[in-house]
Amino acid sequence: MGSLASVLWAAASNSEMAKRTFFLKAPGARVVELKGEWAKTNIPLLPDGAGRWSVDLAALPAGVWTYSFLVDGLNVLDPSNPEVNPEYFGVKKNILHLPASPPAPWDWQNVPHGVLHTHAYESKALGQRRHLVVYTPAGYGAKPARLYPLLVLQHGFGGSRGSWVAHGRANLILDNLIAAGHAKPMVVVMLDGHSGNSQQAQDSSGVEAFRQELLSDAIPLVEREYRLAGNPGARALFGLSMGAKQATTVGLGSLDLFGWVGGFSAIAYPGPEILDRLVEAPERAQSLKLLWLAWGRDDARAVSAGEPFLEQLRKTRIRYQWKVVDGGHEWAVWQRCLVDLLPKLF
Repeated sequence: MGSLASVLWAAASNSEMAKRTFFLKAPGARVVELKGEWAKTNIPLLPDGAGRWSVDLAALPAGVWTYSFLVDGLNVLDPSNPEVNPEYFGVKKNILHLPASPPAPWDWQNVPHGVLHTHAYESKALGQRRHLVVYTPAGYGAKPARLYPLLVLQHGFGGSRGSWVAHGRANLILDNLIAAGHAKPMVVVMLDGHSGNSQQAQDSSGVEAFRQELLSDAIPLVEREYRLAGNPGARALFGLSMGAKQATTVGLGSLDLFGWVGGFSAIAYPGPEILDRLVEAPERAQSLKLLWLAWGRDDARAVSAGEPFLEQLRKTRIRYQWKVVDGGHEWAVWQRCLVDLLPKLF
């Protein structure tokens, strides 16, 4: 196939639909296609006879999308684009952020911006080195006496501590909503959710490994390093997909620590023993500020899991809300869910 080199050219545009030309040098290739998250089918590139392939796309929708090239069926990253989805499992893809006009909540805006911090630590719970990411809001360093609420925000299966930033643009969503007065300034911590065996991350043992790491390692770390309000009313635990099961299971089982719990697009929820304990101890259920759930209407797995869980919740005194949004099991849904959630917290 020969050496590969590619160039992604982005034309300046103030509209939500902009022209993009994709290039790939792949001498000897028979078929080259573009696989874009925004497209329902793969898009063929045309050769120029000298090993260079290209395609002009007249209009692409605004958003944060993943893409890669398929060269004779082989997934190939764009080596000229350093932005890659930080996934532990699955096919690696590049990330393409196309801003909207006017800017969407996940687009860069001219507002004060927070800071992202990365921490490495030795997990006592897991017996291995781990990493997490912390977001501090704009002005955090200028207000040394202020205490901040804490949001734990988790990714889905295959993702990592960087997924909510790289693909979800959670830091920009926080910056923009805080600057507009729609969300309170908060500290956010994002863990690697694959705390145990990666293939068991979504079963009870994986959730338990996440619980131990979160409570024994991650929260003590951020409590030492950052100025946090210590009461349950100032702590929230949310996630998407796999992270939604982790968040609802650990959060509802630890209402002495978390006053705000929920998730987006869960395909499984806590077992009945969690809710049964809350029914038997209604005073604990009353301490929950809010349980907030959401999923895409086209996400069959999330719908089939969410509706029965709502039926169970209706038999309790737990305060909860849920929302169904357009879309499937995808980041475009989870970004909108975070935008909807943040103004409700704290």
